[in-house]
Amino acid sequence: MFKKFTKLISIVLLLNSFLLLIVSTAKAQTYKAIAVVWNYNGKWVARKNTTLDKAIREAIKVCHKKYGHCVIGKTIDTTEYACIAITKGSNNDEVIYAQKGFSAQDASNKALKECKNDRGGICEIRYIGCND
Repeated sequence: MFKKFTKLISIVLLLNSFLLLIVSTAKAQTYKAIAVVWNYNGKWVARKNTTLDKAIREAIKVCHKKYGHCVIGKTIDTTEYACIAITKGSNNDEVIYAQKGFSAQDASNKALKECKNDRGGICEIRYIGCND
């Protein structure tokens, strides 16, 4: 009886080890990171990359070189699916609006709403990017 019990325990431990191996080697879904940076003149740059740090560094580098004095605006990391939309007033003023959303449509709606509420006029989408 003891021998059968020991054999059963060995099989259970072996199965547990096998399941742990499967779970630990399963690759989690990852997405691209997005960084949007801008300056106070309304100029902006968006970049996607494999990590948020890389996306930020690339966006800042390009923005500084093209426009100068850029800061980090909106970012999306690699852990979940999301989108960023950027809007500006139709008169192309210096103010930009960027919002994140769970889809391109959601991000666009949020950015347009923020722009229209603040500007009281017609706003236009300038960029939509999702991290897929």
